[in-house]
Amino acid sequence: MFRKQESQDFFYHVCLSDVETIVISSSPEEAASLGVEKIISEYGNETNVSAAVIVTKFKEDFDSCELYSLPDVLENMGNFTLAKKISTVLKNLLDK
Repeated sequence: MFRKQESQDFFYHVCLSDVETIVISSSPEEAASLGVEKIISEYGNETNVSAAVIVTKFKEDFDSCELYSLPDVLENMGNFTLAKKISTVLKNLLDK
């Protein structure tokens, strides 16, 4: 993966459950979608999921990261059916 110095995009570290990937994106929201899409395409039905997608922008300080709800990320990707299913599962888990 390469990026020119003058590029407006950045490298982002994206974590979903037990998998991590690096993507180039212009925003952390887009990075979350790209990262989850990349992970699902690699692992398919064997993808482990979690309630949150953790996105960290590679820059001089690594003190901050962004958290996104997996159902929200899936909706941004256009995968509304899977987003609803995971949202229901998470709601049931949190209600217990």
